Amino acid sequence: MSAARGFMLADSAVFDQAEYDAYRAVVAPSVERHGGTFIIRGGRFQRLEGDREWHRLVGLEFASIDTARGWYRSEEYQALKAQRLKGARTDMLLVEETPGAGLPPAALPSGAPAPGTVPPAYLIVDVEIHDLDTFRQYSAGSPIAIAGAGGRYLSRGGPYEVAEGTWQPGRLVLVEFPSWDVLQSWYFGDEYQALARLRQSCATTHLVAVEGHAG
Repeated sequence: MSAARGFMLADSAVFDQAEYDAYRAVVAPSVERHGGTFIIRGGRFQRLEGDREWHRLVGLEFASIDTARGWYRSEEYQALKAQRLKGARTDMLLVEETPGAGLPPAALPSGAPAPGTVPPAYLIVDVEIHDLDTFRQYSAGSPIAIAGAGGRYLSRGGPYEVAEGTWQPGRLVLVEFPSWDVLQSWYFGDEYQALARLRQSCATTHLVAVEGHAG
């Protein structure tokens, strides 16, 4: 089995656009030198549940969480961080992949865009569980619904660490879908809405959909 990947998730509230743009202009080469790639970079997003305020969302993928940590702690990135802090307040998490967390994605429905022709979309979920037995019923059904829409778990309640800020999720889940439209159809569809009502009965959830980076 290949090593678990590492992800960085950041939510930045920009207060000085010019200073933040100066950071954006120089951060990509640093990420690339450490083997990272952008999977989310400030694309459109939609708050689906909860009262958390989301701002500018960024996601990176690395070969492992150790690689992500090494990039973040490097002298090179810490210098760039100083520039970012001039323009934004950021909550940042380092997240470890959960291999084998779900079922293999199903074939896309007829008429859906071919993989790679449109950006993927991501679901970021922060769950505080109040009734574990009921939540387990939800957890038994959600992988089937996600795989049926062509989605796949990247992280499902696995390890994470807070690199910056005050965001400390209870249970963190990251799911990738083939496109924004597929994610929307899945979330608002009857099958998942029945599961969502079950989850809402036993947990408090902050949930956001965000369009992926086109590259």
